[in-house]
Amino acid sequence: MGFVAFKALLLVVLSAPLLVSCLLYDFYRGLAYVATALAFSAVSLIVYYRRLEFLVAESVHSSLLAVTVGYIAEYFTGVTLYYYAVPAGLLVIYATMALESRGLQPEKATAITTSLTLVLAVMLVHYAVTKIPVKYSIS
Repeated sequence: MGFVAFKALLLVVLSAPLLVSCLLYDFYRGLAYVATALAFSAVSLIVYYRRLEFLVAESVHSSLLAVTVGYIAEYFTGVTLYYYAVPAGLLVIYATMALESRGLQPEKATAITTSLTLVLAVMLVHYAVTKIPVKYSIS
C-alpha cells in the first residue's frame, strides 16, 4: 500500500468517529457538511488537473459577491437567492476566462476580476446590511 493511500486510510479512520457523532447530533447538518466536503474535493481535483489554480483566489470573493447579489435580488423579487447567486458567481468566473482567452495572463485576469468583485461585494454587503431587513446571516 502506497504512502498516499495509507494517509487517506488514516484520515478516514480518524475522522469516522467525528462524522458519526455529527450525523447523530444533527443529521441534515452533518449530511450537508459531508456533501460540501465531497464537492470541494471534486472541485480541487478539477482545478489542479486543468491548471486553473489562478481561479482559487478569486472564488472566495466571487462567492461572497454572488450570495450578496442573490440576497438582494431575493428581497426585491421574492424568488429564492440560489436562482440569482449561481449565475452571478458563474458570470465572474466566465469573465475571468474570457479575459484569459483574449490573451491576458491568468494572474492579471484574476487580479482584475478579484479586485472588482471585492469592491462590489463590499458595497453590496453594506447596502444589504443597512437597507434590507435581516432574513439570513450573510456570514
